[in-house]
Amino acid sequence: MTATEDLLEAFVHNVLAVRGTDAGRAFLERLPAIVEECADRWSLAVEPAYPGLSFNWVAPVVTADGARAVLKVRFAEDPEFRSEIEALRLYDGEGAVRLFAALPEMGAMLIEQAMPGTTLLEVDDRVATEAAAIVMRRLWRPLPADHGFPTVARWALAFDRLRERYDGGTGPLPALLVARAEEVFAALLGEAREQVLLHGDLHHTNVLASAREPWLAIDPKGLAGEREYEVGSFLRNPLDLTSRPGAAATLDRRLDTFATMLGFDRERMRLWGMAQAVLSAVWTLEGGRVAAGMLETARILADDVR
Repeated sequence: MTATEDLLEAFVHNVLAVRGTDAGRAFLERLPAIVEECADRWSLAVEPAYPGLSFNWVAPVVTADGARAVLKVRFAEDPEFRSEIEALRLYDGEGAVRLFAALPEMGAMLIEQAMPGTTLLEVDDRVATEAAAIVMRRLWRPLPADHGFPTVARWALAFDRLRERYDGGTGPLPALLVARAEEVFAALLGEAREQVLLHGDLHHTNVLASAREPWLAIDPKGLAGEREYEVGSFLRNPLDLTSRPGAAATLDRRLDTFATMLGFDRERMRLWGMAQAVLSAVWTLEGGRVAAGMLETARILADDVR
């Protein structure tokens, strides 16, 4: 099996940075055997991995009956892996790619390949925003009574970790912006809103063009939260948004579109979008980098913090 012989440098770096040197190297060393085991068990012809791997190993495959699919391998101990499996099972192909099979103990899953697979980055931003709104509506589900999905409140604990790391401060992140984001999370989480199953990371490269449906979501986090929370990830993406001309106008237009198509309160979406952009910057800092673009998006959305 040669599919994992030439691992991209960025992928290796990301795995080691997020998982730690020992766990990360152990995963990378096991990876070829995991892929081979999946190929044997599911009768797959594994093709070279997709370029631009980030934290998961993903490759197109061909099944025994000639159908195309995708093999995805990620850190089995990561709670997000099991949340992704459960979310895909609940979606059952409606608005998202289908889950064909999974080996939770190995961190592997076999999923539908969306064809042609182009992303929302490749269409006009107005079209992309409308498509995202349609996909969101198709994905939201009631939460199972005994679900194990993470909650928005749990995600927000990253602010506590930041404060602990910097002895009550915010390190390289702007103190006023972090404080405002913390206030927003506390205020909005304190209101009783219906909690549903959210994708949790619905942005441009996680929505693909498909022959089966116009657009299908991939890579759900599986998150328990209010519907308005979902738009935040789309608002702050793509990562170079604030380096493009008219970023503020783009954000305004997106908020207007979501408010119209989803019937959401525009101000609530703006606040969630701002606070989530800061939260994303906190996560990025935990990985060793300062997300300047996320912070600038947060500044644009936080019209009361400059």
